[in-house]
Amino acid sequence: MEVAVIARPGSATLDACLQALRGEGIEPLVVEIGGDGAGQARNRALEASAGELLAFVEDDVVVEAGWRAALDAAWRAAAEHVAVIGGPLRPRFASGRPRWLDPALDAALALQDLGAEPVALDPADATFHGGNVSFRTAALRGAGGFWPARGHPRGRDWRSDEHHAQQALGAAGWGGRYEPAARAWRLAEPRARELLLSRARYGARMAALGGDG
Repeated sequence: MEVAVIARPGSATLDACLQALRGEGIEPLVVEIGGDGAGQARNRALEASAGELLAFVEDDVVVEAGWRAALDAAWRAAAEHVAVIGGPLRPRFASGRPRWLDPALDAALALQDLGAEPVALDPADATFHGGNVSFRTAALRGAGGFWPARGHPRGRDWRSDEHHAQQALGAAGWGGRYEPAARAWRLAEPRARELLLSRARYGARMAALGGDG
């Protein structure tokens, strides 16, 4: 399994991300987000991949010890129709959870936890965040890769590229799976105003696109 890190220019958390992956025996491909957005950065990683499986993390994510072994085991056990496997993505706050951060806002931090048991998923209905997700590369290429390589015909969105790609896999008949042992942590330092503005902009974009995504 190959691993790609999607990184923002000047990321302050990239070193921690890389250190955790190297602790798993992984030397990842680091792909920086350019002016064309995160989707095209993921497409560049997909184009560079020569393997059958490709996992993505983001520069503010650190994987837990045993992450690689858990994903490898999940893929070995996966049925042939499974094209995407993801794991939990939980928050790690540098100074503790902010008092103002209601759990209802956790989704805005791109977090995910589906419980302690493996779960079969239909990617057309349930998707993983790009911070902790892996794919069969042939299936992903067949589905058209990431936004904006395939996107909504009425506009562009600089977020949700990984979700659109998984929905395309589901529409093509591929399955997904949640692996609870493939744990990772998002290094979260949320700021109330920025978080709320970001969600407002995202909601407006989704409304303009007809609620898709």
